[in-house]
Amino acid sequence: MLRSSLPALAALVLALFSAVPARAVTVGVAPADTTVYLDDEFALQIVTSDLADLKGFDLLFSFDPARLQFLGADAGDVLTGTGRLYADYTLVANGAVADTVLYDAAMLDGATAGPGVLVSFRFKALAVGDAQIQCVRVDFRDSNNVATLPDCTGGVVHVLTATPARAVSWGRVKTFYR
Repeated sequence: MLRSSLPALAALVLALFSAVPARAVTVGVAPADTTVYLDDEFALQIVTSDLADLKGFDLLFSFDPARLQFLGADAGDVLTGTGRLYADYTLVANGAVADTVLYDAAMLDGATAGPGVLVSFRFKALAVGDAQIQCVRVDFRDSNNVATLPDCTGGVVHVLTATPARAVSWGRVKTFYR
């Protein structure tokens, strides 16, 4: 009797749990498509979607060191918005070429929640061309140290050269339009 009702019970449990929609957490670069000029200093925000319980996180992003220089990282409102203590550190890959940034942060008192900005990465544009910002790894931990591995998307930075302008007097401009 028990064996014959076991498949029906398994089907019922599967139907109940498959009917519950799963909410996936996402992380991405904002803005995902950025245009800057040569020698500009700019920031890219790493943002997350709605999540309820975030105790700590680990972000690993790569970039094109021939076109971008990493300048630093600033904690976003997901960490700073609670008013609670947090700890964070940034590590740029040690080696011949610094092309990877690790940002690690944890709440020291309680937890935080999203959506919001996790961190702002600051860069300087070094060379003309397109530089990919790629998400290598994201690891979120909740208050019970349970891991969540969110979907992650990168971005691209278009570095342009400034258009040279000729020095023209105001009088010459007026005669041109008369």
